[in-house]
Amino acid sequence: MASFLRDNTAGSNENVFMKIRKRIEEKFDSIIQKVVERREALIVQLELLEREYETQVLKMEEIESSKQEMEQLFTTLKLETAKKSLRKSITELNEEIEKSSKVEYPELSFVCETNDLEWRISELGKLGEAKNKEFVVRKYDNISKPVKTFGKNGNNSGKGKFNEPRGVLVDDKNNRIFIADMDNNRIQVWSINGDYISEFGKGTHDRPWEIVLCDNALYISDFAKHCVTKWCSSTLSFMTQTKTTKGRNEGQLDGPAGLDIDSGEVFVVEYRNNRISVFDVNLCFKRIMAFKMINTSHCLRIRSNTIYIVEMTGIIKLFSKADQLMRTIGKNRCFSNSIFHFNFDSANNFLITDVDKNSLFILSPEGELIHSICFKDWKPNSPFGIDVSREGKLVVTFPEGSAAVGIF
Repeated sequence: MASFLRDNTAGSNENVFMKIRKRIEEKFDSIIQKVVERREALIVQLELLEREYETQVLKMEEIESSKQEMEQLFTTLKLETAKKSLRKSITELNEEIEKSSKVEYPELSFVCETNDLEWRISELGKLGEAKNKEFVVRKYDNISKPVKTFGKNGNNSGKGKFNEPRGVLVDDKNNRIFIADMDNNRIQVWSINGDYISEFGKGTHDRPWEIVLCDNALYISDFAKHCVTKWCSSTLSFMTQTKTTKGRNEGQLDGPAGLDIDSGEVFVVEYRNNRISVFDVNLCFKRIMAFKMINTSHCLRIRSNTIYIVEMTGIIKLFSKADQLMRTIGKNRCFSNSIFHFNFDSANNFLITDVDKNSLFILSPEGELIHSICFKDWKPNSPFGIDVSREGKLVVTFPEGSAAVGIF
């Protein structure tokens, strides 16, 4: 009897266990089902959000395109209004002069030079086109040799002679090339065709390094005089210079080299102070940037509100105007440790000259090597300064070799 009771109790417990297990399994299946349904609902919702995002992106692109069209239309309307106003003023002035001439000088027949004024008005209408004219994008694999070389290197300060040429500037508007003739302490001016024009800066400069053109003014960094000077680009007359001396304090410079101008400010990288000094366009000191964030650099350029520094080792650093290091592009293995100058082409590729490698390296905006040009088989040697014309011509200075400047 006792044995029967034990067996019966065991069976009862097993039934209870099975019932509980079944309920748990049913509950678990229910939860799984709900999770699956919720997951599917979230996937549908996500797909809707993705389609909405794509729609918004397209709308933003349409808005941006419309904005550009409106800006262009607004510019055209302003120019047309200005042209109509000028023509009206010319007509009124013509009538007034004609009346006056008949009363005071009846024996004279006065003719107003309207043709010249009409030409000037038509040129006004081309201003927007000139600003929007795109630079030619150069293909570098077709460069085999310079199309033109000019200037002679050597310890000579004669006309057209160079002693350590450094920075070069192409003035497309006036078809001129400015070259910093460093050890002759002057700036030489040549035509884009390689004809000598003039020189200036003798007696003012002591090892000029870089040249930048902005609003009819030339800005020149002076490596040994520790200053930046400003000159009128049309008359080549001296205007002003920074009130700086050699030193590390704010408002002092030590080895100013690369410089560029953007939004009314002049940015100068100091080789020995490893920083950037900022001035206004009248060369009054404003502030210090990138303090202790640069390691031996002679190179500075600005594109799209970003300051680009290339250190001597070839490391590229990008700074915001708010003095933040935005990005660092590591040294490309093709570089030596003798990078003194660089520039950009119209596609924002880096054009970096390497003195020790006797080469020009073209890097993409991301820092990838696109092409390289070695000058060892040509007469020019040790490429230094570089600039690009609107037509895509490369103008390079060479401190060594028989030719001081080459055009490619």
